[in-house]
Amino acid sequence: MTAKMKKKKSKGQGLSGCTKVLTQSQSIQTDGNSIDSVKASSKFCSCRQRVLAIFLLIGIVCCFCIYGIYTSSGAHLKSDLSSYTEMSSNTQHETQGDYDFGVDSYPFHSRHTQRRLPQCIIIGVRKGGTRALLNFLDLHPDIQTAGREMHFFDEPDRYKLGLNWYRKRMPFSFRNQITIEKTPAYFVEEHVAGKVHEMNSSIKLLLILRDPVERMISDYLQVRTNKEEKGKSYHRFEDLVIDKETGGIRESYTPVRRSKYHVHMARWLKYFSLDQFLLISSERFAEDPVTQLQRVEAFLDIDPQFKRDMFVYNETKGFYCIRDEDEHVCLGESKGRKHPNIDPAVLAKLRAFFRPQNKKFYSLVGVNFGWP
Repeated sequence: MTAKMKKKKSKGQGLSGCTKVLTQSQSIQTDGNSIDSVKASSKFCSCRQRVLAIFLLIGIVCCFCIYGIYTSSGAHLKSDLSSYTEMSSNTQHETQGDYDFGVDSYPFHSRHTQRRLPQCIIIGVRKGGTRALLNFLDLHPDIQTAGREMHFFDEPDRYKLGLNWYRKRMPFSFRNQITIEKTPAYFVEEHVAGKVHEMNSSIKLLLILRDPVERMISDYLQVRTNKEEKGKSYHRFEDLVIDKETGGIRESYTPVRRSKYHVHMARWLKYFSLDQFLLISSERFAEDPVTQLQRVEAFLDIDPQFKRDMFVYNETKGFYCIRDEDEHVCLGESKGRKHPNIDPAVLAKLRAFFRPQNKKFYSLVGVNFGWP
């Protein structure tokens, strides 16, 4: 009989097995030793029930703690750098009006995140390093960036779609994170500043500025390269920038207009105070990105995270790349193109033309960028 009881006990599952053994033991007539054995079995089962209950309680508490830590911070949205690069190219497309516009795919959307209007915008300048600045800032756990240039405020057809359309193209973010988008065209287009102010009068603005002459040449080179790739003809830089009749600078040439920083800055200062801008030197950013990124951290009042070992200088490309273990994640081939040789006489005219323009800008913002 004792052997049968032991067999039933071994087949019992969990706590119910203990109950079966105890029930059977009440009807068993045996000697004193057998009764002691049954009592011991009863105590063992009772003890095991308590232990399992304690472990279950501890498990539940641990689950709640882990969940709280996971959802209270936006840091988990920043996966390793390989997934970061995949996210930048992994987009879902949806059609809105005449636009087949990319909506960035963010894998950690939860009930604690939502799409928010940007609290900070990189407004310019074109060919000044805005893409590198945005990509580097995206490494910060307190920042979420829109991967594409939105062109919401400068293109009337998009602007008329409304702020809700704009918001839906922002990344998911936690409440404690800052959403940033960049569209360099914003700085130079006439009506953008007023529209941005209407959306958020306290917004913070990042403006990365490059030597106006170098910016012009890079601007021209991008347009020329696009035409070459499409098999179209193009003009020499010198023929575009010099007025044939006067021999002076052709101010109607778009790259010239874009490089007159004081004109555009004066327009923005009609709507925003100077302390809402962080002005970044493109040249200093190229030489030492970490120092400039730390300035952005202070400006946005977020925890310092950027360190020098996060970046590595690429001798071939001539600029800094993101360090990812044994690999370097650099900007695309369109970045860091070698400039064409420009007639020295034309360069001298451009320097002479922009020197007073630059002084007006320095006076306006209280910063001397030291451009020649």
